[in-house]
Amino acid sequence: MKNSPASTWRRGGWSARRRLAGLGLAAGLVLPAGCGSPPQVGPENYKLVSGLRTAISARRTDWLETTAQLASQKHATGEMSDEQFAAFESIIEAGRAGNWSDAESDVMRLAKAQHVTPEEAEQIRAKKPGRK
Repeated sequence: MKNSPASTWRRGGWSARRRLAGLGLAAGLVLPAGCGSPPQVGPENYKLVSGLRTAISARRTDWLETTAQLASQKHATGEMSDEQFAAFESIIEAGRAGNWSDAESDVMRLAKAQHVTPEEAEQIRAKKPGRK
């Protein structure tokens, strides 16, 4: 057992580079399992993300319930996909349970994950005054 990998590790015989590479490999195998990006919600739901963010940061359950109702309505009318609705519901449920810190970090991830697609950028440019 004197020269086993475990004993070498404990004695500090492995180089720092090998240890970091091993840890990096282990993290690379474990982390992707639960670290998906939040969905794009589309410009029609950007205000809802903002409202949810406000409700969560203010820790106002009445605002949270209003946002939950709006999300449910948009989902029922097809203005929000199942994936988008699930993202909102997860955050709303965390807030309802009083897990405000988790809800806040999740709503921030959702907000930061939003980006304007080229098609949306063109629509925005077309709506500016003075453009045809």
